[in-house]
Amino acid sequence: MSLPMSISKTAMKAFQTGMDNIANNIANVNTNSYKAKNVNFQELLVNNQTENQNLLFSEGVGELTISTGVSSNVSGMDLSQGSLVESAGDFHLAISGEGFFRVNDENGNVFYTRDGAFQLGQDGVVTNSAGNTLAIEQNLLPTLDLSDATLSISENGEIWVGSNGAATMAGRIPLFYPASADALVPAGENQYTVAEGTRMYSSAEGFAMGGIQQHYLETSNVDLAAAFTDMIVTQRAYSMNLKAAQTSDEIMGVINGFKR
Repeated sequence: MSLPMSISKTAMKAFQTGMDNIANNIANVNTNSYKAKNVNFQELLVNNQTENQNLLFSEGVGELTISTGVSSNVSGMDLSQGSLVESAGDFHLAISGEGFFRVNDENGNVFYTRDGAFQLGQDGVVTNSAGNTLAIEQNLLPTLDLSDATLSISENGEIWVGSNGAATMAGRIPLFYPASADALVPAGENQYTVAEGTRMYSSAEGFAMGGIQQHYLETSNVDLAAAFTDMIVTQRAYSMNLKAAQTSDEIMGVINGFKR
């Protein structure tokens, strides 16, 4: 395959990855706490031109190198805060600032999430939509009668249960944050795992975190206007590289005609 064809092929593959990522971001514009993914483009290896190829260029151009194309990959997430919208559930929680909730599945696997759409079961267990249990310190909820109680959750995560004019502290919801945000690995269902050995800071250890807002949920931080602009640019770049490949094919056809 000729160099121009090869370069155009790598470009179309790279921009297809970019378009896939843009489509995923747009698809999750209404997903609670979704964080937009970023795509990184990088130049591929340099291809040194041989002496006979230099005949194609003007004299005195010196040593010439042409890169072999481009590659792209999803390089990370935009962890900026999404908007907070009101929600009626007692355990609908949003984090204002840095931090993640910790949840555990039935096998004891640990996940982190900013999606605070939790619900309180009749057994006093707080779970998310995936059925994973919210980590609560000194959790007394399963031992209390919550049938006629009022629930209040403070910014520092304290859960207060009010009944018959008295209030009982039923536990505290800690927040967590990794030593390196790049250690977060998307695990689906608005949840993340962290790379092995990653240090997780906790509000329970006195580290400063964001505040918990009861009766609110965090929305996606996808900027639709920016996403559509990126989509148009990516589409045009893909089309131009396709045209470059077609033009290169036509040139090679002309050259092959000379040989015959």
